[in-house]
Amino acid sequence: MGDAVKRILLAGAAVLALTTAQPVLAADAPVYKGPPPAAAALFNWSGFYIGVNGGGGWGTYSYVFPPDVGSSLSGWAIGGTLGWNWQAPGSNIVFGIEGDLDWTDIKGNSLCPNPVFTCNAKVNWLGTVRGRIGVAANTMLFYLTGGFATGQVERESTDTGAVVTLTQRETATGWTAGGGVEVAFTNNMSGKLEYLYVDLNEKSFPGTGAFSTVNIGAKFSLVRVGLNWRF
Repeated sequence: MGDAVKRILLAGAAVLALTTAQPVLAADAPVYKGPPPAAAALFNWSGFYIGVNGGGGWGTYSYVFPPDVGSSLSGWAIGGTLGWNWQAPGSNIVFGIEGDLDWTDIKGNSLCPNPVFTCNAKVNWLGTVRGRIGVAANTMLFYLTGGFATGQVERESTDTGAVVTLTQRETATGWTAGGGVEVAFTNNMSGKLEYLYVDLNEKSFPGTGAFSTVNIGAKFSLVRVGLNWRF
């Protein structure tokens, strides 16, 4: 009996030892995993681009004899864009330069000091060359912009009977500043919403006949949307 009891006790101890050892072995067993997923590449804004833009403007024009009889003006603009961006390596800061040329119909009407005549003004085209600095949030770019502006300002004056009419055009220069947001739809295409304030300095228009010499300038806001193709 003694040997049988010993064998039973030894067998029970062996089973108990194996049972308690299994969790430890399972805990110590290596766990094999696949490679970590690759991080999505961030959009890079560097490179050249061309595009189209369009929008509307509103503001005021000066028409100085003296006195200044200028009034409000408003209208639309449409044109093309050419630019270049550089995004600093490892940074979300983007530097750039952009130029555009728009055909515009931004105009206003008023009466001259002699109310027999009208004193109207119009901006026929507008061009800008601007620097840009922005902060990229992957496919979104928030930017400030500013620089040089030039445009053709037109003087149109006529008497109330439309018997005598004067039309003169001069190229004025000035400055512009604003900001916007641009969104990349694909690696090559992006869209933007932009605001610019434009100040075209007064330009002298020489008098002729019944019309006096005057100085005309324009200050207006411009809101545009644009579509750019990157390459």
